[in-house]
Amino acid sequence: MADSRIAISYLHTNVTNRCFLLLILLVTLTACGFQLRGEQVLPFAAIAVSGDAASPLTAQLRQAVAAVPRTRLAVTPAASDAELQIVRVSQDRIITALSAAGRVREYELRLQVTYRLVDKQRDELIPTSEILLFRLLPYDESQVLSKGEEEALLYRDMLNDAVAQIMRRIAAVKPPRT
Repeated sequence: MADSRIAISYLHTNVTNRCFLLLILLVTLTACGFQLRGEQVLPFAAIAVSGDAASPLTAQLRQAVAAVPRTRLAVTPAASDAELQIVRVSQDRIITALSAAGRVREYELRLQVTYRLVDKQRDELIPTSEILLFRLLPYDESQVLSKGEEEALLYRDMLNDAVAQIMRRIAAVKPPRT
């Protein structure tokens, strides 16, 4: 009987301690200004995205703009409050390490995106800006197929990262007062 009371007392104390630690953690997080990202809001009612129609980046940006509440994707720049212009997108693969036999051991994958945002009057809201992303790809000739898939996955990850950065930059723009 005494053993069961000790076990219950221990469990009660353990649960109380966990609750107390959780409370301290929550207070600390809110005190430092931490908050989850809420719904993304863009300062424009309509945005047009122009660039190479075959580019996956342009397609992803169009989807991202269309998914934002209270902002619609405009078909033409004339029908929009702002136009996101994708000036240039380039992907590179550079050798960064060789084996003693001269075989490739590692590549550096690069994605470079140049863009700008203009309003209806063609005034720059975001001047021509560049995003440069890097990923390392260890390479092994015996795994050519899987490394090709890994490379495609890394480029897709960089595209997602670039889209997120551009969307955050647009959300931070203060549109001119009309």
